Amino acid sequence: MGGTGGGSSSETIKTQIASLIRWSGLGKTAGVDALISNHPAHISAIEKIQLLRNGLATDPNPFVYGTDRAERFARVMEKCSRVQLARMGESGE
Repeated sequence: MGGTGGGSSSETIKTQIASLIRWSGLGKTAGVDALISNHPAHISAIEKIQLLRNGLATDPNPFVYGTDRAERFARVMEKCSRVQLARMGESGE
């Protein structure tokens, strides 16, 4: 998955949709339960790092969301890409 910014053409958006579908399947198979972004503001990473630094060893990891939420993230991203494609006048199917 190359990011959440989408593409600038219908072809790149279709490629992103295919990538998101594959990424979602791989994540589900692997049991992915965390979301980490290279853009700290997107997931409040700075705050979460502080929680890790200053919390107790028994506190839950704030980057771990659970498998259901991680799978939902991938589905939402795919749907957002389909909406972007529809805005360009193309079918998202």
